Amino acid sequence: LGKTYNNDSDVYNHFSSWIRKQNLKDGDLISELTWFLKMFNKVSGRDFKITKELQQRFATQFAVGFSGDEMKTAVHNLYSSSVSNKFHLQHSFKFATPEYLLKDDNLNKYLNFRS
Repeated sequence: LGKTYNNDSDVYNHFSSWIRKQNLKDGDLISELTWFLKMFNKVSGRDFKITKELQQRFATQFAVGFSGDEMKTAVHNLYSSSVSNKFHLQHSFKFATPEYLLKDDNLNKYLNFRS
């Protein structure tokens, strides 16, 4: 507690070591990430793959404690056709990627998106 991290890589490395201390397997994180990406691809109608950057961003958000239902709500809101989602509508959702959603506070932003 009270430890600060310089970047997402530091958080990811700390989280991986925390998982091992909790007797969880790295595979548990991968299975959660696989579920997330499959759900994201279904909602978006796209075919994103797991990358190192995606793993790091997912691990960071997973460590914060976002649930699967919250992530699913955020993905649906990201792909909303509401006029409040003007930027993504104008760009045909080109920038609406898993990495974008998991970046910084975007997951929280889209979880609480109001149309």
